[in-house]
Amino acid sequence: MDRFETIASMSEISGMTKKDSETALDAFLTSVEKALGRGEKVKLNNYLTLDPTVRKSRNGRNPSTGEPIFIPASNFVKVKVGKKWKDAVIGVEIAEKVKKSRKKKDVVE
Repeated sequence: MDRFETIASMSEISGMTKKDSETALDAFLTSVEKALGRGEKVKLNNYLTLDPTVRKSRNGRNPSTGEPIFIPASNFVKVKVGKKWKDAVIGVEIAEKVKKSRKKKDVVE
């Protein structure tokens, strides 16, 4: 689903015009972008968590030459998908089976 399909879907589900849906999507994305830029965690319960993090500087190797190199610190965003989207992708029945199998493994006999 691309941007235009997202706007059309939002418009259809909400009953808003496509122009209003586009404005709402842009406002949402801008607010998320600004929050991440300020270093704030963005959490949409049961859907998605975006956590800006700093990757420490470290020493590495150039894979083609094997020469040691310095890799500077960098910013990145950790993405954690919430339960509703996981269930939408793998299906609720499969998710429940996985959850039950994990509980069985945790039990020490």
